[in-house]
Amino acid sequence: MLGLLPVCLLIEANIKIRAGMEKTDDYYLRAVIAILSSKWTLPVLYGLRDGTRRYHEINNAVPDMTQKVLTDMLHKLERHGFVERVAHPTVPPKVEYTLTDLGGSFVGALVPVVDWTKDHLHEVHDAQEVYDSNGLISID
Repeated sequence: MLGLLPVCLLIEANIKIRAGMEKTDDYYLRAVIAILSSKWTLPVLYGLRDGTRRYHEINNAVPDMTQKVLTDMLHKLERHGFVERVAHPTVPPKVEYTLTDLGGSFVGALVPVVDWTKDHLHEVHDAQEVYDSNGLISID
């Protein structure tokens, strides 16, 4: 049952955004969450930061992701305008993916977040350990 909660929140966010919600910071936060809601979105985008890649290269760069999930993710990112798909008429077929200008601008904003995480993730883990040691239940 808990697995449905993120889906419900995503649907709620989409409904509120489409219903004419006032465009405050909260509106934009919900919009970005709706676009980037999958745990695979950021790794796939980040994996394309260095240029054009073929499907299998993306699949190798993002471990533990099934081919179906990668295919769905690439379609979603293409729909949002973050990724461009180019199919070359060769045998065997050659399909390449690259960030669009929109996707590149987002990844440019993502790089500092990744750097922040590298610098501070140990502090987050320390805080979690302190919290958990106080006998409170973790909701991870």
